[in-house]
Amino acid sequence: MPAIHENFQYALDEYGPVRQIRRASNVELSELHRMLPQVVVDFIKEKGFCSFHNGLFSMCNPEEMRAVTALVFGADDDFHHRDCHVFGYTAFGVLYCWSDKLYNFRIELPLNVIYCRALTTSENWPPQASAEHIASGMIPDEEEADFLDVAGTPMFAACQRAYGANETSECYAAGGAADWLVERRQLTFRQCCLIRIRAQYEIAKSGHPL
Repeated sequence: MPAIHENFQYALDEYGPVRQIRRASNVELSELHRMLPQVVVDFIKEKGFCSFHNGLFSMCNPEEMRAVTALVFGADDDFHHRDCHVFGYTAFGVLYCWSDKLYNFRIELPLNVIYCRALTTSENWPPQASAEHIASGMIPDEEEADFLDVAGTPMFAACQRAYGANETSECYAAGGAADWLVERRQLTFRQCCLIRIRAQYEIAKSGHPL
C-alpha cells in the first residue's frame, strides 16, 4: 500500500467534507502514471478520485477533460492538450492542471486566462522544490478554490443555497458572459466547459468585448 504524502493527508484531514467520487481502475492507474507525478497517482490509488470542501473542488481523470483542453489550447506554442493534464476542477470552472514541463498551472474559464508560473516568472524557473513536492500540494484550500462575486464575496455557499448542491461533474454555469457563474444548468462539467469555451471563441471572432 503506497504511503500518502503528508500534504495530501493534510488535505484529507482539513479540507472537509471529503468524499470519494469513485475508485480508479487498474487501467486508469496505469494511464495516470504517464500523466501525473507518482505522489498524485499514489493518492488516487489509495483514496480514489475525491471531492473536497463539500464539492467545491473535485479530482478527475485527465482524459475526461482532454476535449476541453484541446479547445482551450488550440495551436498554442506553450501548451498542448496531450502534454497538459487536468487533475481537478472547481465548481466554477477553474481547471487545475499538471505538465511535466510547466508543473502545476490553472485554466480559469470564468476569467478567460491561464495562470502558469513557469511562463510568468521564468527567471525563477525551475523552482528549487521537486516536482513531486509541488504536486503533493496541488489540492487548493477553500479560500483559493471559491470564486468571488463583484463585491468580493465568496459565491459557493450562496450558489448551493440558491440552486442546490452541485453533483459530481456538475458546475455552476450560465449562457451569458456576465452571469454564467450564477445560473446552474443540468449539464455535465465537461459540457459546461465546452459551451463556455465555444462561446468565448465566437465572441473573439466577432470582435465584441465580454
